[in-house]
Amino acid sequence: MSKIILLLAILLGFIVIAVLVMQLSTNSIMREIRGAFFCSDFYVEDWLYVDHPERYADPSINYVVYTRDPTRPNINARYSVVNHSAKTKYIEEIDIDLKLWRVFAWHNFRNGTLWFRYSVAVTDKEGQMITGSLNIPVRLSIERVDGSWVFTDLYEPP
Repeated sequence: MSKIILLLAILLGFIVIAVLVMQLSTNSIMREIRGAFFCSDFYVEDWLYVDHPERYADPSINYVVYTRDPTRPNINARYSVVNHSAKTKYIEEIDIDLKLWRVFAWHNFRNGTLWFRYSVAVTDKEGQMITGSLNIPVRLSIERVDGSWVFTDLYEPP
């Protein structure tokens, strides 16, 4: 009986360690997501730019023209506060209060899923709210490519 308990304890310890390693191994993708919120570039899809290049002529803004890739969403275009804050063009003029936390990661070290939540409040220099979101759940499908995690799909409920 004591051997069974010992084996179960060892198995449980192994499972706990594996789950902890799964969480820690996705830190790079969490850093990438955090960086996207603070990205100061303005992302423009190529078809929009081609149709209306005059809209993207302000020399004080760094425009990044990109092609939407169905196999890997552009995280900077998705979460850049500059892209979503129509009232301001300059990231220096706003304050971003971001709370980002990993809920859980489950993967086999080749591919898997990462769930996280975020809350963000964007205010201007006077402290007036420009935009914000509270406790938003997100699910990422992730894949290991050349030793680094990349995400292949993103789902955020409307």
